[in-house]
Amino acid sequence: LTKQAESIEDGERHLRALTHPTAHMDLVHSYAEEYNVDPLFVLGLMRQESLYRRTARSNKGATGLMQVMPYTGSKIAFDLKESFIPDQLSDPDTNIRYGVWYLSRLLERFEGGWPLAIAAYNAGPMNVSSWYTRWEGQIPLDDFVEQIPFTETRNYVKKVSTHYANYLDIYANGAYLALPEAPGHNLPGIIAY
Repeated sequence: LTKQAESIEDGERHLRALTHPTAHMDLVHSYAEEYNVDPLFVLGLMRQESLYRRTARSNKGATGLMQVMPYTGSKIAFDLKESFIPDQLSDPDTNIRYGVWYLSRLLERFEGGWPLAIAAYNAGPMNVSSWYTRWEGQIPLDDFVEQIPFTETRNYVKKVSTHYANYLDIYANGAYLALPEAPGHNLPGIIAY
């Protein structure tokens, strides 16, 4: 690239960084490292879920930065052998920790197939399992995303993927988002809520 083209590209990255900040990065980085999840992936999901608003609440009751449902929070707390009060989900530390832990388990369930984990974060792993079983091994993962029967979930996967790609480009020196070479298998015994 010429110096002028590099300058334009850097300027575009700077503008995108304004809409893709590293919000709550100390917590995100800490829990992403603990649970082996790319922190930029977490930020892409958080951007879509709450636009980094700790007080965000969905009409279905999902709460906080990572939009954790109280039922899911109670199941996570049980698995982590912790007591749980739904109000804890308003605390950024708890919300991010629970959201990243849950995301890590979904990634484990779908063997690193991050588009499947994104879909499961939105629609639940049982729904994604039922959809994926029909197509597993028959079509590429990006084609599977187009087969997701819930429009909201299909669009959600695309939006989170776009945010993740932007985070990689901005904060990982122009890295690009690649689909896993081999789509993950569905391992239902990992997490079922």
